[in-house]
Amino acid sequence: MTQQFKQAMVMAAGLGSRLLPLTRDVPKPLLPIMNDGTNCLSLVLDRLHRQKMDRIVVNAFHLADAITTFVRARYPNVIISFEPEPLETGGGFIYALPHFEHDAPVLVVSSDTYLEGDFVDQLGIDMLGNFNPEAEDMLLSIGDKARGIAFAGAGDYELTGNRLDYRPNGMSALYVFIGHRVVMPAFMQMCAERLRPTKGTCFSFKDCFDIAEANGRLTGCRFDGVWCDLSTVDTLNALRARLAPFA
Repeated sequence: MTQQFKQAMVMAAGLGSRLLPLTRDVPKPLLPIMNDGTNCLSLVLDRLHRQKMDRIVVNAFHLADAITTFVRARYPNVIISFEPEPLETGGGFIYALPHFEHDAPVLVVSSDTYLEGDFVDQLGIDMLGNFNPEAEDMLLSIGDKARGIAFAGAGDYELTGNRLDYRPNGMSALYVFIGHRVVMPAFMQMCAERLRPTKGTCFSFKDCFDIAEANGRLTGCRFDGVWCDLSTVDTLNALRARLAPFA
């Protein structure tokens, strides 16, 4: 199916606590990953612009002034969603809903995930083009955990056909969620209402993944390239070491 409206949100409001003290003065999305100062947020926004998105929103909370200054200097058409308090990823999406066309899907991208490969620029378009809200509530990008730079976790999901199951054996899984997801605003609003009694306005996208999975409507799109979740000093250093020759 071909979508008539292409809109995206970049999640950039996190505290980056596991990267302290580096993130005390620099937000995680702006930490340089190449010798020339390139950071993950610039890579994400460059790719979204190449995909000719009609609308791009970046959320901001931790060190919001730094995020705003960077984005407005290089991407003046990008909308900034300033969060008044920590809302986590799901709550941040709900807070940004007034900026989106509600009848069209949204590609949501993490600003701290690096993806490598010749076809990475096409990933978001492929996901939007293949998302079918009549058959699925959420479409996630997943990567092989063996291809994650400095990744030593248990993995997140197993893939059967295009359906995702979270660690079905309770211990480990082959694939890892790597930052891209497609969702309709109406589904996120439903999740927010369901989660409000226990979570209030602060909830994670993972809570919404779980709701979609429980309904048998959580699906996956495989990314076959190398990837990195920029989560710790070790992963940051490993990514810099990999990219240094190309900077």
